[in-house]
Amino acid sequence: MLNSQNRLRPQKTLIMMLILILILPSWLVAATGQAEFSDDEIITDADLNALVGLNVFPVLDSSSGWVLENSDDVGSIDLRFRDATPITLNQWSIEIGTIVTGWNVLQHSMPVPTEWLWQLNDAGIECNSYIPHGAFHCFVPSMTIQELEDLEIQGIMKLDPTDKVHPMIDELLNNQYEYGIALNGRGIITTVLSGNSIPELQLDDSLVLLHHSNRWATFAANDVGISRLANNQGIEWIEPKFIHKIQNSVARDLIEIDYVSQNSEMSNLNVAWTGLTGSGVQVTVADSGLDSGVNDVSMHPDFQGRITDIYSYPIPQWMMEQLIFLIA
Repeated sequence: MLNSQNRLRPQKTLIMMLILILILPSWLVAATGQAEFSDDEIITDADLNALVGLNVFPVLDSSSGWVLENSDDVGSIDLRFRDATPITLNQWSIEIGTIVTGWNVLQHSMPVPTEWLWQLNDAGIECNSYIPHGAFHCFVPSMTIQELEDLEIQGIMKLDPTDKVHPMIDELLNNQYEYGIALNGRGIITTVLSGNSIPELQLDDSLVLLHHSNRWATFAANDVGISRLANNQGIEWIEPKFIHKIQNSVARDLIEIDYVSQNSEMSNLNVAWTGLTGSGVQVTVADSGLDSGVNDVSMHPDFQGRITDIYSYPIPQWMMEQLIFLIA
């Protein structure tokens, strides 16, 4: 009897393993809150496979403006990676709920009346970025569908997490993006905020705030930090903090310096330009360095005493101090 039971154990174990293999994908979908989707349902130029590695997943319902079967759309809007389809307030009330709050894309038919934004503002709705066609990214205090209908809002949706991430972020975190800065598995990134304030975020070693000014903020973030940002409605866009590289040879050709520097060439174009020196004209100069960068007697005589402001590229001093802190 014992031998018979022992012989059955491997068979039972195999059956249990097969059952687990069959139900595991469905269980994972339920556990992560992610719905299964097909290529027909997701139409985007975003690299979804790369985003999965950053724990950034699409929210597959009509609230994110995907082109889904039986969706009652009111006209597409142009996003970085896709054409999205806001839905009517009636469909929102049926599928999402009768109360709208937080950051949403609100759409009006074209052309958008100027006074419409004033009406939204008077109702306590803060709108910032314009999104073609006829839409704005707006913060809605808790309002009913009827209240929004009274404001002539014809379409509504939320930005999807996959809409927000620059395609080079994964390469940045792997230190494979030459125009970005990566240290200790974290990339230095710039974000566009939905509003003027930093949204509520979990800040720790995975996500460090370096700088904030109006609707722009700079962070040091790893993949966990990127996921937090992408899934926060207070964040509108995430991209590398780009390194500005000197390309004097390219700039020289673009502005045709050898041509415009010759008085004879200029006078051939217009005789009135003969002998012009540019005296009295204010200009912006982009150069690889103005001596020490200090506007004193050591400055080149062409610039001495004429400097209004100096901005240093590629990395400002405030960022250098933060980077030193991160490395230490």
